[in-house]
Amino acid sequence: MKPEALRTDWMGEPVVLLRAGGWEAMLVPRIGGTLVSLRDAARRLDLLNAPADPAAFERRPRIYGIPVIFPPNRIRDGCFEVNGRSYRLPANSPDANHCHGLIGGLPWEVDETGSDAGAAWVEASRTERPGTEFHAVFPHEFTFVNRYRLTAAGLEHEVVIRNSGAEPMPTGVGLHTALRVPFAAGTPAHAVRLRASVGQRWELDDRSLPTGKRVPLSHVEQGYRQWGLPVQGFQIRDHYGAEPLTVDGAPFHGAILDDPVAGLRLCYRVGPRFAHWMIWNDSAAQGFVCPEPMSWAIDAPNLRLPASVTGMFSLAPGEEWRERLSIGVEPVSP
Repeated sequence: MKPEALRTDWMGEPVVLLRAGGWEAMLVPRIGGTLVSLRDAARRLDLLNAPADPAAFERRPRIYGIPVIFPPNRIRDGCFEVNGRSYRLPANSPDANHCHGLIGGLPWEVDETGSDAGAAWVEASRTERPGTEFHAVFPHEFTFVNRYRLTAAGLEHEVVIRNSGAEPMPTGVGLHTALRVPFAAGTPAHAVRLRASVGQRWELDDRSLPTGKRVPLSHVEQGYRQWGLPVQGFQIRDHYGAEPLTVDGAPFHGAILDDPVAGLRLCYRVGPRFAHWMIWNDSAAQGFVCPEPMSWAIDAPNLRLPASVTGMFSLAPGEEWRERLSIGVEPVSP
């Protein structure tokens, strides 16, 4: 079947369906412009935690596919001050912090779809300007763009943020990527292992906010960098800086799910501007794990640490921030 990008319907919900190289992916514009499913149809592999129906997705949009989180994770009490401006975002989490931003759950526009001999793609965006919901609490004009391209090698993802306003804009971005465990049928969940390019762990307080202290990885946590750790059966809720791994003799920044039963590994590669990780698996029995790449640390605007440590930065008027990611599957030799 030749590559195609279709505007179609999923149980009454308008979606964009991509097909290329034996792969399939689906994007839901109305709920965060989220890519909710990714499937290697030729090998019958489901790589993302995908909702059964639109209602399930709308109930818990953060646990399916690749949701945008802007700003990522938590802001203490929803309050911070940057460039002489005070911000107050809604305290929308049980711990009285602001959590995961707002634009990830709002409607996005489909700007472009297309295909050629080797790929299918879609571009979706969300523009904030006076009068929009997020602009009311974050008064900057900007556009957030997700570009997804599907090929025989899997998924390519580009994130672009453009500051179209007249003032510097504090910019922190993350992706709440939910990888399915197991991703291959017939593999028990406990057999799957996660490796990730984590560095020092950020110590968190009882509100899941950084204390400012970073600690070396424990012997168990070294498993993320070496032999891989199981991700089902016990809860994971940890925050790390990033440090590349060495995989097959080359630097690797991202997360890997190793499936020794199927002889495959899911490789989630992320660009270097995603310098922090949150690793989370909800209740530990939902069949997924979220290795969440983030450009800044949790609560970065309120941490009294250098920007080189926290990832805190502002986007100048007219400036763009962009980074690339990808998801693919590789065979592993016995």
